[in-house]
Amino acid sequence: MVARPDLILFVIPAKVLVVMYESITDQSLIQNRLSVPMKIDTSDVDDITIMVIDGMLTLGSDQYFADMLQKEINRGRQKIVLDMTKVKYIDSLGIGQIAGGFTALEEINGKLVLARSNEKIKQLLRLTGLQNHIETFPTVEEAIQAF
Repeated sequence: MVARPDLILFVIPAKVLVVMYESITDQSLIQNRLSVPMKIDTSDVDDITIMVIDGMLTLGSDQYFADMLQKEINRGRQKIVLDMTKVKYIDSLGIGQIAGGFTALEEINGKLVLARSNEKIKQLLRLTGLQNHIETFPTVEEAIQAF
């Protein structure tokens, strides 16, 4: 990672992606990002878990998301659909947590897929190269059928 006070860059395989452009002296902006509310509703359809994410998947909510995902893995759930319909905003930390969940599930022969992702999320997946690994589906039903 290369850092300047007003710019943070992450090196993505053969690409540089600007993931955040904020003045670190703007403490109110940073504080607002650190107290991001998020709700995750979880339900099971047979051996598939559907997690509906409602809110912003950013600094301040990323750890909550990671904890909820790990809770499902600890419960023995190996097939997880992330319903992204209600995700209002996602940053590099959010994408990183999704990638971490994908990897954790892959290590135990599980699978994580996304459903109903907006264009911003799809663009971030393309920019990071994750679209080659994490499948996305237009509906939850289609995501369930992928298992």
